[in-house]
Amino acid sequence: MLTGLALLAACICVGIVIRSLCREWLYRDREVGVDGLKSVARKWLEENGYDILRIEGKAEYVGWVDDSQWSYSMSADFIARKNGREYAVFVTLEKVPETEVNEKYFPLTVILGVHGVLFVDVLHERIQRAEFSIAKPRRQLMRQWLHNLAWLSGGALVVFAWLHRM
Repeated sequence: MLTGLALLAACICVGIVIRSLCREWLYRDREVGVDGLKSVARKWLEENGYDILRIEGKAEYVGWVDDSQWSYSMSADFIARKNGREYAVFVTLEKVPETEVNEKYFPLTVILGVHGVLFVDVLHERIQRAEFSIAKPRRQLMRQWLHNLAWLSGGALVVFAWLHRM
């Protein structure tokens, strides 16, 4: 029994050595990947307290006006969160003009459901942040409160009925 276990251990050790030699021979010409701008930006975000939630958040929509059709499609490099606020993150090489931020990136924030957009310029070591807040009409806020109140009341009635039954 003991010699069988020793033989098994020896075979495992020989197998590990052969596997490592074959792996070294097969992968000897492979190079380590170069850190690109996205890798540097991701590292910067993580070092500054951002949590990376997703890689590549994509937003698309199509609209029709009479017989003409127009579409919007944009992809964020990352979706990150810090202090409970989520951001669509873009790695850029230059500062983005404010008019472009309003026209081009606002629909992206609405579709992805994030609070704003971060533009990380790794080459110039700067960050540009744009946050959007949507002011809902009073009628829509009241409707949302009544909806939540109806669900709360229904749940309370179910719990009351269940407790009263016992």
